[in-house]
Amino acid sequence: MGESSKSWQRIALLSVVTAAGVFAAVYLGDTLYHELLEGLGFSHSMGDALGASLAVTLAFVVHHALSIARYHDAIYGVERALIQEREVIGQHQVVAAEVGKSLDQVPHLNSILVGQLNAVTEQTEAAALGMVERLQAVDAVVQRLDEVVQHFSDESSHIVDEANSRAARNQETLQALQSYIHSRLENVSEEQEHVMSALNEAKSLAQFVNLVRDISGQTNLLALNAAIEAARAGEAGRGFAVVADEVRKLAGQTDQAVLKINEGIDRVVNTIESKFRAQLDQTISNAEEDALRTVVVQFGEVSQNYNELLTHEGKMLSVIRESSGHLGAMFMETMASVQFQDVTRQQVGHVIEALERLDEHVLKLSACLSGQGAVSDIPAMTEQIDRLFESYVMQRERDEHARRSGRAAPAVSSGAGDGPPVELF
Repeated sequence: MGESSKSWQRIALLSVVTAAGVFAAVYLGDTLYHELLEGLGFSHSMGDALGASLAVTLAFVVHHALSIARYHDAIYGVERALIQEREVIGQHQVVAAEVGKSLDQVPHLNSILVGQLNAVTEQTEAAALGMVERLQAVDAVVQRLDEVVQHFSDESSHIVDEANSRAARNQETLQALQSYIHSRLENVSEEQEHVMSALNEAKSLAQFVNLVRDISGQTNLLALNAAIEAARAGEAGRGFAVVADEVRKLAGQTDQAVLKINEGIDRVVNTIESKFRAQLDQTISNAEEDALRTVVVQFGEVSQNYNELLTHEGKMLSVIRESSGHLGAMFMETMASVQFQDVTRQQVGHVIEALERLDEHVLKLSACLSGQGAVSDIPAMTEQIDRLFESYVMQRERDEHARRSGRAAPAVSSGAGDGPPVELF
């Protein structure tokens, strides 16, 4: 209940009490009053007028006395309330003055905060630009590395192609060598058979030579017997003795020829054996076969090792190429993440704009408190908050604003994206 209502209640109560007192006094003292007036020689009309004046005066005195007695002042306790109100107003004025001084300092504080935010923006921008420069240097190295890898990959691919061609030729050579070994072994076997056949044929001639020698011996013996018989026959056997002698001579020549033939056969056999001893030696043939097969195996192992080396080199090239691509992708991701500075700069810019509007609002409040402005000139704080919300360009700002203010963030259309285009540095 307000002080004005209490004052009216007090006035009404005192008025009722005063009216009742005056009514009782007039009612009880009316006879005595008129007798007194008649004794003094006043007329009836004059007595009523004088009585009314006395009644009003009495009512005022009683009313004033009751106010002093009840509320300790002559105006129904309003004076004390006025004094208290003046004290409260004085206190309010002191508080308003202090608040005004504090409000006057808010723009200065906001200016400091804006300066700090600008310094943070400049520092983060300088750091981001430094990161960009270093990343650009890294990008140049990565591009150079990629070019080297690509060049090395091209050369390696060419080398691998040539190596594959060489390996194919080596495989053909290996197959030809295996065919040669097989043919060589067959030829050696055939040569052995031919030489052995020739030796056997040559040795078989010795039998015929021995047969001729036996025939020659028998012929010589027969010629000797014929000569003996011719000698016995005397003159008649002389012609037969001549024939026998010729036969004996022929047998002797035959025997000498047989000896020479036998010697020639021995020389031929010895010559063949000495000349083809290596071909006839089976141990040497086996050693040659083993050596050739060892060459084939070693050649195959060399070819296999070469193919494994090519495969390993291809895997290394694939890993290097993949690592180079992965490094390039990581670099692009890092370049994209550096854009955080621009997002931070725009968010700080929105905060600075809000602080500047807050400065204007505080100055208007200070002017209103000092009596130099009107309350109608001060916009509602909700309008300031709405203007701040409308200045956002990123959905994350809207979401955070909505979470802090307890309002629902408006849905952003799919075509709107995340607000107006963000200016990147």
